Amino acid sequence: MCARYFKDEDYFDELSRITGKEIKEQSRPDEGKVDVHPSEEGFILEKEKSDENEKGILCRPVKWGFPCYDKKGLIINARAENIEERKSFAKGIINNRCIIPASGFYEWDDSREKVTFTLRERPLILFGGIYDSFEGEDRFVIITCDANASMAPVHDRMPLIISEDKIDTWFSADFRDLLSAEMPELKADRKYHQMSLFDPQ
Repeated sequence: MCARYFKDEDYFDELSRITGKEIKEQSRPDEGKVDVHPSEEGFILEKEKSDENEKGILCRPVKWGFPCYDKKGLIINARAENIEERKSFAKGIINNRCIIPASGFYEWDDSREKVTFTLRERPLILFGGIYDSFEGEDRFVIITCDANASMAPVHDRMPLIISEDKIDTWFSADFRDLLSAEMPELKADRKYHQMSLFDPQ
């Protein structure tokens, strides 16, 4: 599962590098972290297209969460295993795949202690996601999959992570293999411990 992620001071420099365009935001975090919660705007990456050809990667802000049918609450995640079978997500996974960049994300263990997850030796985690339009406004959800060994001690689900060298594949007709790909090892740190949960003692 993924219910909150964050941007740090390197976030926008990395987005600019990936897209080849300068990415700015008024709330750019020059120090520390800025958390992104469901219902708030986060940046997505998508394949930029014109009527004639594909031009590269577009980065834009979109709100997180599909509205529920009863308009009470939000759907913030979609399961990779059955995403094409779910009416709410079928259009998005075929036509509106996107990537949600994050510096890291949080999960809470059985003791309700917050654990921070980051990608080893990489400044950004690229979550696989989809978006759709609701009453004229685009919204995104993050795709999740079964947790790997680095995540399982804290939660049984984790975000689907797209490696940077697979961005083009995610935006191509061959995207389905990535829905069941092996996820990279994550680094997990507890708030009150400097040592990683899974680093050798």
